[in-house]
Amino acid sequence: MRTHNLLSGSVCFLGILFAQAELERTYREAQQAQARGDLKGAIRNYELIVKAQPGMAEAHANLGSLYYQAGDDSRATAALNRPEEAMAEYRKALALNPQVLNVHFAIGNLLWVQNDFERAIPELLAELKLNPAHAEAHYEAGESYIQLNDFDEYDINRIAGG
Repeated sequence: MRTHNLLSGSVCFLGILFAQAELERTYREAQQAQARGDLKGAIRNYELIVKAQPGMAEAHANLGSLYYQAGDDSRATAALNRPEEAMAEYRKALALNPQVLNVHFAIGNLLWVQNDFERAIPELLAELKLNPAHAEAHYEAGESYIQLNDFDEYDINRIAGG
């Protein structure tokens, strides 16, 4: 009986190692697909990853970026333009790890391109707290204040955290 328990424990451990190796392989494939511009392939792999490992904030962030990027890419089909899904993945990434860089910016940028400046500003400012040198976040935050004619709030020193 004791041998059976050790054997089943070893098999379970090997299964976990295999699953981890498979997850790492899929993550590498997703990154490679993204690097070569295969957005559909990258999305497919990241979707597998977040299904298998829902607590992986970076995978949610990358998937959100691909959903968003796909709508902006001339090589992509209209079916890949998924801003609502991008937003959902960004929110999942932040819920898992609020310190993930560029996710607040990605949310702010998504809102900014939709001319939703009021909702974009807090996200852009949150990114600037994490990453004060983020030039695009500075630009879009300032531009958002200008679009809202809110010149009293537009203070580059406050935006920069100074």
